[in-house]
Amino acid sequence: MYREFFKLDDYPFRLTADPRGLFLSDGHARAKAYLDYLLHVRDSIAVLTGETGTGKTTVAENVLAGLGGDVAVARIHQTQLDALEFLEIVALQFGLAPKGSRKSALLYAINEFLVARHLQQQQTLLVVDEAQNLSARVVEEIRMLSNAQVAGRQALNVVLLGQPDLDRHIDLLSRDMLGQRIRLRCHLEPLSSHDTCRYIEHRMWAAGDNGRTQFPAAALDIIYQFTGGVPRLINILCDMTLLAACQRQTRLVGVDSVLKALATLQWQPYTVRRQLDDATAHSADLRLPNHRARLELTCEDTPVGEVWLTRERMLIGRRADQDLCIDDPRASRAHAQIVNLGGEHYLYDLDSTNGTRVNARRVRVQALSDGDVIRIGAHELKYVNPSQHRREIGNPLASLPAPRVVGIKA
Repeated sequence: MYREFFKLDDYPFRLTADPRGLFLSDGHARAKAYLDYLLHVRDSIAVLTGETGTGKTTVAENVLAGLGGDVAVARIHQTQLDALEFLEIVALQFGLAPKGSRKSALLYAINEFLVARHLQQQQTLLVVDEAQNLSARVVEEIRMLSNAQVAGRQALNVVLLGQPDLDRHIDLLSRDMLGQRIRLRCHLEPLSSHDTCRYIEHRMWAAGDNGRTQFPAAALDIIYQFTGGVPRLINILCDMTLLAACQRQTRLVGVDSVLKALATLQWQPYTVRRQLDDATAHSADLRLPNHRARLELTCEDTPVGEVWLTRERMLIGRRADQDLCIDDPRASRAHAQIVNLGGEHYLYDLDSTNGTRVNARRVRVQALSDGDVIRIGAHELKYVNPSQHRREIGNPLASLPAPRVVGIKA
């Protein structure tokens, strides 16, 4: 609507990840350089994290736009998938049509494709967005795909993009598997006040403004105050601000235009909104105490990480497709499970060879209390539930038969 008035070649603040609009702050330039290097040496896996809207996908798209035409790229944006669905999408992205939809057929077709391209000195790349949502089983499939090698060289490069908890998510799910394959990790921060001004100037210039439109310092200060330097929020507010200035028929995009845009969006200052978001999340945790429960993992007295108990059931064992994989020969392939029943968590031993212990006592079924320590081999899993007062809980399920686990083979 305002393109004609401002004589722009394009809308400068589109929300799509347009590589032409990439503004290279120090952090974005560093992330781009890391990805360029990784793809140049064709080695290992890269992880790029940042808050929603900080420009992770835009950086990745800019790097991909600079690749040669012989690079095959699979882009995965939907990560709420099981392992088989994930492999099916990867195969489709690479243009493969394997005979049959079984996992074995998919893996065979993908690996044959990777090896053939590598022998022809062609690069193959897998890019996964919103990777913090990946399940443990899908993370393991990515690790297995990244294992494809020819003459000691990687046949597949992997780039994982996600929110800040992606690093912890990977470490918890596969500390001794995928984590060892990651060559670089880079985190994108929101822009500073100075870089916010430069970002707006850059986006206007990329759209063909050539300095005709002016944002006074006072207007830029307000934009930063209400966006916190998050590029996606800057795009939303500046787009509405330009529309307000167009309606006023002025090229001076002043405070009045910014305030009108804010009134339309009904935004509060960025810091206030973050506090409200945190308070809302905390309130949700109070309403759903089991969402706050977690396991703190240690191995031979060394902290490993923590796992949040947000599912109705979490499988624990040595097999890689378990929700929590424990790489210990004393752990059975399918060792135990934790089940959420009415907001309380119960531990079930799945007829493991060496047994499961809670507070040094071997158990078959046990209601968990805050502070209980589960021991499997050399690993200790401390159950932490701040909303649950420490109390002695009997075993109300002791008289019930052990649960029947469908689809798990010992």
